[in-house]
Amino acid sequence: MLEGTQKINDIVYPKQISSAMNKSTLGYYLRRRIGVSPTHRIIMSDLTNYGMNYVSVSYIVGTRYYFDFH
Repeated sequence: MLEGTQKINDIVYPKQISSAMNKSTLGYYLRRRIGVSPTHRIIMSDLTNYGMNYVSVSYIVGTRYYFDFH
């Protein structure tokens, strides 16, 4: 799910992502994947240390999106 909003150059974008059925599922997956504790608040340096510097998002159809972590 795409949640919250932020405005960048007068365009409104979502600023949070979560899993649809249980909002914590995506967070647990990412924390396990990058090797931090289940309650750790992920910050940019955690992603950089893991080798991910950004996320690209592509619209598929309806409410479906593809997220690619680089």
